[in-house]
Amino acid sequence: MRDRGFTLMELMISMTLGLLLLGGLVALLVSSGASRKHMEQGSLLLESGRYGMDVLVEDLRMAGFFGDFDPADLNLLSSLTPADGSDPTGGACAGNLSDSAALSRLRYAMLVPVFGSAGGTGSWCAVANVTQVGTQSDVLIVRRASTCVSGDANCTMDTTNDVFLQTSLCNTDSTSGATYPLDRGTGALTLLQKDCTTTADIRKFIAHAYLVGTTSTIVNNQAQQVPTLFRMELNSGQWQAVPLAVGVELIAVEYGVDSSSADGAPDVWTQTVSSLTGCTNDNPLGCWNNVVAVRVALLARAVDPDPGYTDTKTYTLSSVPGVRTFTPGTGDNYRRHLYTVTVRIENVSGRRAP
Repeated sequence: MRDRGFTLMELMISMTLGLLLLGGLVALLVSSGASRKHMEQGSLLLESGRYGMDVLVEDLRMAGFFGDFDPADLNLLSSLTPADGSDPTGGACAGNLSDSAALSRLRYAMLVPVFGSAGGTGSWCAVANVTQVGTQSDVLIVRRASTCVSGDANCTMDTTNDVFLQTSLCNTDSTSGATYPLDRGTGALTLLQKDCTTTADIRKFIAHAYLVGTTSTIVNNQAQQVPTLFRMELNSGQWQAVPLAVGVELIAVEYGVDSSSADGAPDVWTQTVSSLTGCTNDNPLGCWNNVVAVRVALLARAVDPDPGYTDTKTYTLSSVPGVRTFTPGTGDNYRRHLYTVTVRIENVSGRRAP
């Protein structure tokens, strides 16, 4: 009768082969997990940057839209004097919009659909609500009216505290000198359509300010402050911070100014409109109201660092190479992606185009 079973040598060989196979499987799982994490980080990086840029572009395309109202056609608006012209928000910082001076400043701000400050140099009161980061990061402000009208379905508005615009198309209204009231709440807005019977459309006045701040996010089981693109929104008479895109660490803006020909095309591109001849923040008319195009650069970075990667790139943030760049610090382990876009301000340039 023959003996059956394994010899000690065969058992040791089979165990060794099993351990090798098990080790290979473990290595495969570890590698797969690392690859999956890199893919997730890459997807989040792309998604954040693209979403932030999409929101910015959509808002810029609507800048200067005020329904039936064209500020450039009324000389009465240009006679308004801003009580605080250096404030790019239009003076609504304190949120006390029942104050007539604040509403006057907002009327003045309607003449300037696009405003901003370069390199974090501008003083903007709403920054107190968000920890602004980065000495190179700009603040971009967009002003317009809502595309929906008060009373329409799915058009949510605070009819008591929001700021509203109503434009008269009735001749009898125009004789009263109140052809473009801007008021908090809808109760006092009683202007009429062209038939002088139907109530004129009432639209919410929208002011958005885009800046980079920080938000608390869990990274590697620890709470960390991560750069984030915020949009400050004027809602119910108060500025509210809305985080848009986590990981955006820098926004750089250039402005195309139609400074001479008034044909709707930019004659000069600049990061600081107020530095042009004859321009100041205190009197933006003739300067900021001539912005007909905007170039935006968003630099997005991954939320988690990659220990096996070092970012040695230099990112060009302006249309002129070398004028404005960003270089990460030594040993920086974050992956980044730069997004750029040029947007025409249709509601300004379109009215000037021949």
